[in-house]
Amino acid sequence: LHLAASVVRPLVPHVHTMLVSPLEVDSSMVVDITFAMGVLDYYDDWRERLVTLAARTRRCLVFTVPRRRVGGHFLRRIWLTMHGVSIVRFTSDDVSAAVAAFGGRAQLELDRDTIYCFATMSANG
Repeated sequence: LHLAASVVRPLVPHVHTMLVSPLEVDSSMVVDITFAMGVLDYYDDWRERLVTLAARTRRCLVFTVPRRRVGGHFLRRIWLTMHGVSIVRFTSDDVSAAVAAFGGRAQLELDRDTIYCFATMSANG
């Protein structure tokens, strides 16, 4: 994101970027675009975290989550289990229902192990 900002900033002077976690800062902070790559995997309350991110995002929320499928992320799960870390795995229905609940429209892309979600926030926020 820092590199992207350095490339875009000279071309579009009104673009400002912040590399912060909206989950850990002042609750009044709202941004245009939120990227949450590999963030929700580690929260049992991922729906609440997603709603929090959505509430602080004006236009677009982009996030990834591991798919719930046999064998998906097998080596990653072994490593995490050995280190006492658990991850939540998702179905596309889980993600679609959660995005719909906060009024967003979602486009989901799936690869073998990951669900990529591009959620557009509703006009109401």
